[in-house]
Amino acid sequence: MGGVYFLQNTDLLPREPFQGGLTATENGRLVEIAATGIISELATFSNSGVTLVGDLLEGSDKLLYGVARNGGANGTGYLFRIYPDGRNFEVIHEFDGSTATNTGVNPAGTLLEINGKLYGTTYGDAAGNALSLGTIYSVNLDGSAFQTIYTSTTEENILSLHEASNGTLYASTSFGPSIIFKINTDGTGINSIVSSGVTNFEGALEEVDGKLYGIATSGGANNFGYIFSIDLLTDAFVNEFNLASGDGRFTNNGLVALNGILYGSTLSGGSFGDGTIFTYDLPGGSYTKIYDYNFSGTNAKSNLSVFDNGSIYAFTRSGGANGDGLLLEI
Repeated sequence: MGGVYFLQNTDLLPREPFQGGLTATENGRLVEIAATGIISELATFSNSGVTLVGDLLEGSDKLLYGVARNGGANGTGYLFRIYPDGRNFEVIHEFDGSTATNTGVNPAGTLLEINGKLYGTTYGDAAGNALSLGTIYSVNLDGSAFQTIYTSTTEENILSLHEASNGTLYASTSFGPSIIFKINTDGTGINSIVSSGVTNFEGALEEVDGKLYGIATSGGANNFGYIFSIDLLTDAFVNEFNLASGDGRFTNNGLVALNGILYGSTLSGGSFGDGTIFTYDLPGGSYTKIYDYNFSGTNAKSNLSVFDNGSIYAFTRSGGANGDGLLLEI
């Protein structure tokens, strides 16, 4: 893949959950940003009320896979695939909240491919409990053999899913309470690692040297969030670094790793109050703020992305010369 593919609604970045969808007059787009910074529109979606969420996954078959949180035949979301050049858009699974099919509703956007199967999450369960009892599902690349492997029993929105090097899935949730748990790909071996009533573990997890790293959106010593680690052998959960106002505060983004260094961004704080981009050097655990957003209204509400050329890019929802967002190379 030469650049980064994402689903664009009306902003220059992927949509996050609960940020609204397309109106009857708006079109979603499949967009590629090349390493040169050139933006290309590959496909256009015209579907009233659809919210395109999450990152696109490039499958082993070289097709792009993604989800819409709502819309489709049942109005409760669908899973689709499309060629990287925008050809042959195909809905491969409709979410219907039916106990007959054991299908949840409102997919949350995180997709993985493991041994030729897609794994993802939903906000609602097979009884149609939207935005409360989330699920984890698996499905073949062609949409066949759909299976719900986990249904939450408390009000959990499962927002992040990660396959660790030990072959286990790690999931993080927000709301009622926010937890991180692990589960085998067949739905067995469920084990809770940490639970918090005040912290949201929304962002993606990143593995480095036998540990998973993530960032909590709040909580910690200053209640601005913190970087944490999970040991894959012992399941030990450690608060590695507490964010302070000058470092940047609050985030719903995950971390990305490059050459043993973690990169992340915050929504506010820093020198100008508009958020920051930071590094966390491993294994020493050194936190460094490398960029202060300084544009009124800038909203860094997107994960950082690693390009094939080894560069890391940051997207913002607003700010910049035109007020419509920025693309930054780190």
